[in-house]
This record gives sequence, C-alpha cells and structure tokens, in this order.
Amino acid sequence: MVEVFLSLGSNQGDRKGNLEEALNSIRSFSEDMRNSRFYQNPAQGFQGGEFLNVVSGIKVNMDVYSLLTQLQSIEWQMGRARGQEGPTDRSIDIDILSYTDMVLQEVDLEIPHPRSQYRDFVMIPWADLAPSLIFPGAMESIGDLSKRLEETGQWLG
Repeated sequence: MVEVFLSLGSNQGDRKGNLEEALNSIRSFSEDMRNSRFYQNPAQGFQGGEFLNVVSGIKVNMDVYSLLTQLQSIEWQMGRARGQEGPTDRSIDIDILSYTDMVLQEVDLEIPHPRSQYRDFVMIPWADLAPSLIFPGAMESIGDLSKRLEETGQWLG
C-alpha cells in the first residue's frame, strides 16, 4: 500500500454532489480515505464560477499509472473530456498531488502536481490532512507552505 494525496475540484452544477460522487468512486479502489474540509475558491486564471475543492488522502495498492487511469476514468464518467486542459470550467477535476515521496516529470504526469505548492486551494486543504508531511522534492512541510500562502496571500494560478 502506498499513500497518495489527491486534489479534487468542481465549479459546474452541483459542486458538492460532484465531489462526493468522485470521492465515492475513489473509495471503491482505495483504503483509509481521509478528506479535508470543503473549500470554496474563486476561479483562478480565468473568468468562471467559483470552485469547491477538497484534498483526499488515500492508500492504494496500484502503481501511479494505474491510479492515473482510474482517476481519468472517473473524470470521463462524470463528463470531463480530456483536452479541456488549461483554465476552464469543470464538473470535476482530479489531480494527483503526491504518490509517496515520488518526484516525476513526464509529458502526461508530473508529481508533485505542477505549481501545487503555490496554490492556496491545494495547500490549505492539504494542510488539514498532513501538515507535517514534507512536500515532495522540497525541504518544507505542507503546513509551512500553507501558512506562508495564508500569511502573504501570494499564489500563482
């Protein structure tokens, strides 16, 4: 079993219902699921509806590529078409924030998720679950990075 943290967001339709549906689907292939509180945030990088976000910590018994396939299948089943990359409205968006302490840069998969350490809508809920976890490939904890974002109000979209 490996520990994984995921970020989920929705800004279309029943946002909370979308997140709960995705979390229930993830629960079907994972163990020991813990979820942050839900956070509402404005769309960042484009004009769109407000997002509802949550971070989930899970344990899985699959490699990172199988996990990615499972998550993309959930997104597809919930109406997210691949190719909707970049800033746009989404019924569901599921990102792998971390997969144990892996650091990976490939065309279709980057871990930790790109720019996550600069995004309050990721770091603040992640700190709810794992404040002492060291951010993969860095020397700072999730809690310290989150606190800095809260104090400075600085983030990158």
